[in-house]
Amino acid sequence: MQTSGGAFWGHGAPPASPAPGNGQEYTNVDNFAKYFAFGGAWHLQSTPAAVPGNATSIQGVAVSATPPTAGQVLTYNAVSHEWEPT
Repeated sequence: MQTSGGAFWGHGAPPASPAPGNGQEYTNVDNFAKYFAFGGAWHLQSTPAAVPGNATSIQGVAVSATPPTAGQVLTYNAVSHEWEPT
């Protein structure tokens, strides 16, 4: 567990020992779940919802509306002047 400005962070759920002080916060850096301490224990405060991506351009160059499939990468197409999955 690491600390920065009084807020704690680390991988996975916060440790049970030592008991946290009321008002302390902990963030799981693997999935950004947030925990808040009260009553000498950590309580899950929130978990981020899956946020769908929506990149429409990279450095001002359009991204193709065609979604990539597994294993594909975006490649610049000089003919269409956009990033396309290949």
